Amino acid sequence: MVFSGILSIHTDLRYGIVKNRISLCFFIYALIVNILYYVCFASNFFINWIANLGILTLVAILLYGGKIWGAGDAKLFILMFLFVPGRLLDGFSLSYGILPYIYVFLVAVGWLIIDTVKHFKKYPMQREPFSFSLTELISIGKTIIETSAFGLVISILLPNLPEQHSLFFSFLIIFYSYYISSKTWSQKFFVVLSHLIVIIFFVTRNHISFSSTSFVFIPAVIIVTFLVRFSSLYNYKEIPTSSVESGMILSSATTLLFQTSSVRHLPTNYSEDMSARLTEEEANAVRRWEHSVKGKPSVIIVRKIPFAVFIPLGFLLFIIIRIVR
Repeated sequence: MVFSGILSIHTDLRYGIVKNRISLCFFIYALIVNILYYVCFASNFFINWIANLGILTLVAILLYGGKIWGAGDAKLFILMFLFVPGRLLDGFSLSYGILPYIYVFLVAVGWLIIDTVKHFKKYPMQREPFSFSLTELISIGKTIIETSAFGLVISILLPNLPEQHSLFFSFLIIFYSYYISSKTWSQKFFVVLSHLIVIIFFVTRNHISFSSTSFVFIPAVIIVTFLVRFSSLYNYKEIPTSSVESGMILSSATTLLFQTSSVRHLPTNYSEDMSARLTEEEANAVRRWEHSVKGKPSVIIVRKIPFAVFIPLGFLLFIIIRIVR
């Protein structure tokens, strides 16, 4: 785990990607070691381990599909779990497939806060008023109502899930919250009203209290929204156009500048997520664009969160805590 983590961190920091051949070599090694381990020494832990591997893999794919991280990060995360011994997973619980994410994102959030504060101090002229508009506050309220309804329905259909697999249940709630927060249809009045009716119906007819549905995620939604809003004020970085490399993500404002350019193969994706990462051909085109009539000496890029650094650190923290515990 340590060796593969170091190599992955090195390639991500130097080339902006986790190379497939490195992941493949360690996948094969981990597969052989796990076959020997579970056949010869820990067969009674295999079912719990493989079930949580399935949950962890599904979440990694969902995060990739949601453009939160790249394919290399998803593969690295799955690879790290292959090095986790089944003996560290006490008792059957699907929450072990979620725990590593908590540690990884704790490290990532810590870095995000520190990096944002450093950027805040370094570029005081870029400071903007930090506030939420009434529309944003209403949107957060709608998201909480819809997520509450979803959590209530899940707890009715699967009554043992919140208690026996609390972390997995919490993940479903938070992922649903993230999913609907980016959908315009979720903000429509009739959609919010239908979710509110669901809450009122189940609470009154089934005598279910709010405390029994694990609504601890509500402050989590607010805190995450606060952190994302705060960090988004310093989410960009200006670099020389000649320094643009593959794997970088250009700001939407920068990409708009290319619309009237005659330079071929310039990027056209304005989304600012992982799908907008530059290919080698696009990076070359941007560097050529600098010397064109409408070119500029600098461009704005989206500051990348180095998940490949946080994933090995998060898993190392996970294993240390499981051993000490």
